[in-house]
Amino acid sequence: MKFDFLALAEASAEDGRGATIVIAINQNLIIAPQLPTPFRRTALAYVTEEAGDAPLPAGTPVTLAFRIESPSGTIVVAGTGNGALGTKPYPEIPGGVQLAVEVVGTAIEYGAYSLTFDVSVATDTLTASRNFYVFPPRHSGSPSAGT
Repeated sequence: MKFDFLALAEASAEDGRGATIVIAINQNLIIAPQLPTPFRRTALAYVTEEAGDAPLPAGTPVTLAFRIESPSGTIVVAGTGNGALGTKPYPEIPGGVQLAVEVVGTAIEYGAYSLTFDVSVATDTLTASRNFYVFPPRHSGSPSAGT
């Protein structure tokens, strides 16, 4: 198994087929005029079988643990979830697990925050991280901006 991607978006939804629709992907900057400030993002991950992996049967357990750490290392939000693999309609195609988690938290300081996903499928555990940033507004330097 391998992580294909871990991304942040403003939101996601499912269409009538069950496909994920992503709104404003890779939004990695939160402008916060003051702290603390609440934030909401959708974290999306996709884990796939690699060539040569033994096929995983339906019912194989999948576990997700995620956390967001502030620049100083404080965990500002964390959670877990469990599920199981479904039946693959085309077993000759490598399977995958798509995970979408709505994350609601509070930024407590400015700087780089770290989102980490730990995904366990059967006996494999994979970890992926990415950063997003919280900064105060910047003035444009124009006379009307109050610089």
